[in-house]
Amino acid sequence: MEKRILFCILVHDSPQQTLRLMRTIYNTHDYFNIHVDKKADEGYRDLLDALSRACPNVTVVSNELCGWGGFSLVRSSNALLKLGLEAHADWTHAFLLSATHLPLIPVATIRAALTAGKSYFKWHEIRDAVPAPQDQWLKSILDRIEWSFDETDEGKMVKGDWLGRPDFSYFVGSQWVALARDHVGYVLDAADGAIAQRLAHSNVADEAYYQTLLKNSVWSDDCWGKESTQVFWSAGAWSPKILTLEDYRKLAATPRAWFTRKFNDDLGDEAEVVAAIDEIAGPVEWPDLPERVLQLAEQGG
Repeated sequence: MEKRILFCILVHDSPQQTLRLMRTIYNTHDYFNIHVDKKADEGYRDLLDALSRACPNVTVVSNELCGWGGFSLVRSSNALLKLGLEAHADWTHAFLLSATHLPLIPVATIRAALTAGKSYFKWHEIRDAVPAPQDQWLKSILDRIEWSFDETDEGKMVKGDWLGRPDFSYFVGSQWVALARDHVGYVLDAADGAIAQRLAHSNVADEAYYQTLLKNSVWSDDCWGKESTQVFWSAGAWSPKILTLEDYRKLAATPRAWFTRKFNDDLGDEAEVVAAIDEIAGPVEWPDLPERVLQLAEQGG
């Protein structure tokens, strides 16, 4: 099978950065499914709708009100993966991304590096670990799975009963993974299973869902420990570090992953930003978008 990528992108704002990401990865060979958070404003929705009309291999859906740490993020990702399986029979790998991503190498190079039947993500296995008093990271990870959590309609997480350590190995990592097509099918089929149901009532499930399901399956050896997206954290911070254009140039000079994040709309002079993106991402196939699309982005969605 010729390699094609299904890009599944979760977005909720950042119109200018959304177009930057699409500029770097868009091509007519691959597929692009975008989930826009239900709480996104109307202008941003208009931007994405106009983008999908301009690019026939771009599909936009909005079926979840997403909250940080909530299982709604997993449902949104699974919806995009399911749509990709149903609509296209010829892609080999799916990448989970956000609007705040940018690639560190051209998409053609990423595609060439993929091995059929292999998924790519790093993980930490948490099974019999006992945290030391000073190990706040491990304590917080165990808290996510040993207690029951439920997401409210407003996207807030509510802590419930203590469930204890699960009877399966719990694997955590990044939610930004690259999955082989067969692995996507397995994950979707396993949604009603005991492991998936336990994860559905955990906290920050998106950072453990795909790792835990696949590493507890017959596909475990086909999961390679390569980081798909490089993310940077400041000590004690709940959100990733916001990267600059200079950060992007430095990371692309010696890339350790295929993508990096987190970028916001303000990266400086847009002409300079576009020039840097084109130099790093290589030849782009970005179509001439309708003026209305560009105006919406400039207006902030």
